[in-house]
Amino acid sequence: GPGGVPDCTTSDASGASLSICSPGLAHKVITVGSSNTAKGGTPDSVSSFSSRGPTGDGRIKPDILAPGSIIVSANSRWETADDFMAAAGTSMSAPHVAGIAALMLQARNMTPAEAKALLMNTAVDLGSAGKDSSYGAGRVNGTRLFAEINNTASGSVGSGQVVHNIFVPGGELRTMLYWPENYSIHNDLDFYILSPAGNIFATSSVVNSTDEGGNISLPFSGNWKLAV
Repeated sequence: GPGGVPDCTTSDASGASLSICSPGLAHKVITVGSSNTAKGGTPDSVSSFSSRGPTGDGRIKPDILAPGSIIVSANSRWETADDFMAAAGTSMSAPHVAGIAALMLQARNMTPAEAKALLMNTAVDLGSAGKDSSYGAGRVNGTRLFAEINNTASGSVGSGQVVHNIFVPGGELRTMLYWPENYSIHNDLDFYILSPAGNIFATSSVVNSTDEGGNISLPFSGNWKLAV
């Protein structure tokens, strides 16, 4: 994507912040950046041409990365050239996520919000811990995604609090709260993880974004609570 060019019509290799433009700025879309393969650089590093966030209103973008440099794919000019070609770009990384999303919906009916949350929550966390404006939630991880595909819950919240009870056998807990919204009104939700005794164990309270969560280590098993 464009690397900091104001009119978003050309690209460079600066990897500048605030360089994501429309339609990647949209609230509900899954904005995909590019990670390197061994052929493109250090594996799982963010590609130099991949646009960075945040958005102008402070939301963290991209949402996720997928391999985009270097990728071997079918050549549209196969009739007069080779059948396959090697290329780099977010046009190579986005189809990875589109294909995984199609397989997700084939495996299970889910809302667009559930699909987006699951993609982010099962990604390989890269860069700074948690979601950041270079790596997003990390590099897409299809193996973990399909292992966790039934571990989503959806609902609605008003002016009060909504609590989901889950049994956790201990160890790592990965959580992701995502809520779709329109441009006119931003709902600032906060996310709490409560111990079986009802005590606050961890919180996430990002102000501008529409997703909250992270990875934490739980000291013991039990019926933990996720509160919004």
